Amino acid sequence: MKKIKIASIVCAGIALILEILPIGIIIKGDSFYRESEFYSYFDLYVFRLGNIGPFFCAVLTAALFGMMLSSMFFKAHKAYTLFVCALAFSTVVLSLTPTLFGQYSLYGLIVTVLLSLSAEMCTMAYINREKK
Repeated sequence: MKKIKIASIVCAGIALILEILPIGIIIKGDSFYRESEFYSYFDLYVFRLGNIGPFFCAVLTAALFGMMLSSMFFKAHKAYTLFVCALAFSTVVLSLTPTLFGQYSLYGLIVTVLLSLSAEMCTMAYINREKK
């Protein structure tokens, strides 16, 4: 169970690092006058354009990483572990919102896959906790 928790934390940490880098969101420009621009998930310019998902995804990923890291050092209650699982799945849903606006990149896909893996491993850790 410890290995699953560590792998989940590593996946969430790598996703957080990729969200900080300014390559996660693509805003496609007009064909001639404006080129495509790359932005970070934490950049508020994308939020101003109406795509609120990436910013909230980044904030929730940072909170998820902190909560997962704290659960490694302290004994977490069953409800706390369930809340972390729910938070992980909500970050996966929010990481898919750039597809609605056509602003998705390969790094955004990697972030979604990493968050999905983290959510699944968190669920596995919760199920293993229930069996004890």
